[in-house]
Amino acid sequence: SNQSKEYIPILKKLIRSHKFSFRSSLWHTLNVDGSINAIDYTFNHQLWFGVMCKLSEKHLNEKFDECDPFFRNLNRNYVFDISNQGLIRHASFGNEGAKSIYYKFNYLQKMIKGSYQEKELGYQLFNLYSLALLRSAMPNYKFLLHSSAIKKIDRAQQLIFTEGFQRKLVNNMYSYPYNSPAFEFPIIAQSLN
Repeated sequence: SNQSKEYIPILKKLIRSHKFSFRSSLWHTLNVDGSINAIDYTFNHQLWFGVMCKLSEKHLNEKFDECDPFFRNLNRNYVFDISNQGLIRHASFGNEGAKSIYYKFNYLQKMIKGSYQEKELGYQLFNLYSLALLRSAMPNYKFLLHSSAIKKIDRAQQLIFTEGFQRKLVNNMYSYPYNSPAFEFPIIAQSLN
């Protein structure tokens, strides 16, 4: 519709306004006043922005230089990291030297205290939901066909169908009240299987 078309320039501007570090393949935070902040090391922020960037490329038939480098680097362990049990890590580390080391150290301290595990459990479905949307729209996208991505997504998906994981979601503040499994589970099950 004509009303939808008027938002296309806004969408393009929004995507291009986010500064992208080609060194770390991560986006910086864009403040509401338009100023650029530091790189955002929160994985789900990076993943969702990357998926929306890629889907925008498809629907607008326009290329954004940052999308493919972001997804190429997701296959590196410190960007898209998964525990042995299949839990997607909340932090995403680029290759920014001292800053990356600081954020990795800070993350490890929080992991030891257990403060990130509840977030990671609550965001597991939310992260997989974004990948399910990408796979639904672009099933042959190179990132999704890469052996590393296939292994990580399969391991992450296997976890969500365990009784233990589902039991932990019930009282998780980042799950039902925040990222509803009732909406995410069906799409993940349909798109990622």
